[in-house]
Amino acid sequence: MLLAEMTTAVHKVRGLGPASAGDLANMGIHTIHDLLCLIPRGYEDRKTPAPLPEAGNANDQTYWVNTVAEIISHEYFSVRGSMTLKIRIQNEQGSASLLCFGRNFLAQKLLPQSRHRICGSFSFRFDELQASSFDTEPADKPPRTFNRILPIYPLSGQIQQKRLRNSMEQAYETYAKHIDDSLPAHICGSTATAIHDIHFPPSIEAAANARATLAAEELFILQLRIAQIRLEHSKQKRQPPDRPDNLMQSFINSLAYSLTGGQKNALHEIYADLQADIPMRRLLHGDVGCGKTLVAVCSALPVIESGGQVLLIAPTSLLAQQHFNTISQLMQTLNPKPHVTHLSGSLTNEERESALTNIASGTSSLICATHAAFSEDVHYHKLEYVIFDEQHRFGVEQRERTIEKARQSGSQADVLFMSATPIPRTLAMTSFGDIDISTIEDMPASRQAVKTHLARLSNEQKVFDWVRTELQSGRQAYFVLPLIRENGRLQLQDAQQMAKRLQSEIFPEYRTALLHSNIPADEKSAIMQQFAAGDIRILAATSVIEVGIDVPNASCMVIVHAERFGLASLHQLRGRIGRGPHQSYCFLVYADDLTEDAKQRILTLKEHSNGFLIAEKDLELRGPGDLAGIRQAGFLQLRAARLPEDDDILEKMRKAAFSLLQDDPNLDQHEKIQRLLRIQNNEGAAPCA
Repeated sequence: MLLAEMTTAVHKVRGLGPASAGDLANMGIHTIHDLLCLIPRGYEDRKTPAPLPEAGNANDQTYWVNTVAEIISHEYFSVRGSMTLKIRIQNEQGSASLLCFGRNFLAQKLLPQSRHRICGSFSFRFDELQASSFDTEPADKPPRTFNRILPIYPLSGQIQQKRLRNSMEQAYETYAKHIDDSLPAHICGSTATAIHDIHFPPSIEAAANARATLAAEELFILQLRIAQIRLEHSKQKRQPPDRPDNLMQSFINSLAYSLTGGQKNALHEIYADLQADIPMRRLLHGDVGCGKTLVAVCSALPVIESGGQVLLIAPTSLLAQQHFNTISQLMQTLNPKPHVTHLSGSLTNEERESALTNIASGTSSLICATHAAFSEDVHYHKLEYVIFDEQHRFGVEQRERTIEKARQSGSQADVLFMSATPIPRTLAMTSFGDIDISTIEDMPASRQAVKTHLARLSNEQKVFDWVRTELQSGRQAYFVLPLIRENGRLQLQDAQQMAKRLQSEIFPEYRTALLHSNIPADEKSAIMQQFAAGDIRILAATSVIEVGIDVPNASCMVIVHAERFGLASLHQLRGRIGRGPHQSYCFLVYADDLTEDAKQRILTLKEHSNGFLIAEKDLELRGPGDLAGIRQAGFLQLRAARLPEDDDILEKMRKAAFSLLQDDPNLDQHEKIQRLLRIQNNEGAAPCA
C-alpha cells in the first residue's frame, strides 16, 4: 500500500481518544496518512552527550545539556507567596540547580543521592547554573525517552508531545511498517525509510534526509501535474493566426517615450504567442509601475487589426473605468481608431444595453470590463484575446467561463495573465509552472524612487507636518488604514475616523474624502475622478486603492498600522505614488510595540524598493502556503517541502517529471504514479470510518 492510500480514520490509532482526535482534526489530520505526514518542527537530541558548561562561561547564552548527575539536596524558595522546589545536582563536570515551577512533586521522584539522566536548557543566573525546562529519567533503569532523538511536533488544543509521539509509534507499528515506496528509486529515496527516519531518526542527518525525500515526492507529483497540463495544452492545435503589426507599430511610434528593454522583450514574446499554432497561456509580471498595461495594450492591437475582439478584465469597477479612460486617450492617435467599450456593474441600464449591443455586433474592438464580462447576457462577436489584470483576484471558474465565451464566438482565445506582484522564481515553477512567463525587470526612466520613512504612532505629528509641506506645494496625499470602521476588539485606527480627523482637526483647509470597499461603485468612481482632478487633496482609504489607482500629483502615502499589512500589500500601496515628476514619500506608521516578524517586514520595505527582492523576502517570511493565493487558494498543499529552501529539490524534480512524461506520456509503465495522481486529483480520499 502507498502512504497516500492510508485513509483509515486517525481515531483508530490505539490510545487516541475523541478529544485528541478532535485536536488533530484542527491541525488538518484526519487519516493515518495525515498523521504520518505530520513533519516535526524540530528535534531534541537526547542521544549525544552534552555536559554541564563550565562556570567560566557565565553569560546570557543558553546551553543544551544532556548528562547524568547525582541529586545532592532539596530546598525551597518563595515565588509570589508560594514555595517552589529547587533541586541541586552535581557530577564530575560541575553543579547546577533545577527550578521546579509547578512541579514540587518531583521531590518524591528525584531523591537525594540518586542518579538521573537529565536534559534541558541551562543558563547562568544569580551566580549559578539553572534550568526550569528539563526532563529526567532514573539512571539505573533502561532509557525510555533518553538515548534517542525525539521529534518535536506542532501541537493543537490539549494534545501534548508525549501523547503525539506515542500515537505516531502506534500508527507506524500498526499501519506503516511495510508501506511501498511511492516513486522509482532513480527519482528519490525510499518512502518507507523516510517515514521511519522522520519520526524515529537514528541521527539528525537521517531526519534531514528523510524530510528531503518526502519533499521530493511532493514536489515531483506537483511538477508532474504541471507537466501533464502543459502536454494537454500543447495538443490544442489551431491554424496559426495572421496578426499584422502595422497598428501596433504606429501606436508605439506615436508614444512620447520609448519602451524599456523589458517591455520590448515581453511584447516580442507575447506577439510570437499570438501567432503560434497553440493558444497562448502566458503570465506577464513585473514591479509596480514597470509598464505592464502598456505592453498589454500594444499586444492587443494586432488582434484588433486582424478583426478580433480583446477583453481586458479588471477586478474592480474603479480599475476598469481607469483602464477605459487611459486606453481611450491612447487610442486617439490611431487611424483607424479602435472602438473601446466600458462594461461594469456601475453602468446605467441604458449604458449597459448600448455596450452589450456594440460587443455583440463587433463594433467594440476592446472591452474594459469587470466580472460583468462573465454574465450570461454578454455575447461576443469574435473574442480572440483575454487579458486578466491582477489575475490573482479571479478564480479558476471565472477564467474558464471567459474562455468558454470565446469558444461560443468561434475562437480559441489567447490568454494573458497580468500581475503587479512580482512572482518569486519558486512560485513561478509551482503555481505558474504550467504556463509561460514574461518578466519586466526594468523601470521607465521617468519613474522616481519613492523615499520611505518609518514613524511610531506616538510620533505621528511629524508625519502630519511633512504631509502639510507637500500639500502646500500643491501635491496630494493618501492615508491608508487597515479597517473601515472602529473595532473595539482590535484597538486600531480606522479609515472613517481618520477621514473625520484629517478634515476637521489636522488639515481643515484641504478637502478630504473617504474611500473603501463598501462605498457604491459610482460614488467611488466620482471620488477618484475628483481626486485625480485635484478637487480632493487628501484621500483616507483602506487597501482598496492598492490596485490600479494612478494619480501623478499624489506624492505622499501614509500607511497607518503598517504592521497589519503584508509585505506585498505595502509595496503595492507604495507603488501608488511616484508616478509623476515630483519626489514622493511613503510613511510607514507603526505601533510602538511590534513583533519581530512585523519589524522585519517594515524594515525590509524601508531598505528595499525592488519588488522582486521584496517578493522573495515575503516568501521567506510567510511561506508558500500563505502566498499560494497569488494564483488560487490551496494550490500548494505542501507538508514536507519548504520553499524557497528546497529550490534545488524543486528544480531536480521538475526535470525528472518532464523527462518521465516525455518518455511515457500516458504513464503506462508507472502504475504507482498513476495511483498517486488519482488521489491528488480527487484531493485525497475521504477517511474510512
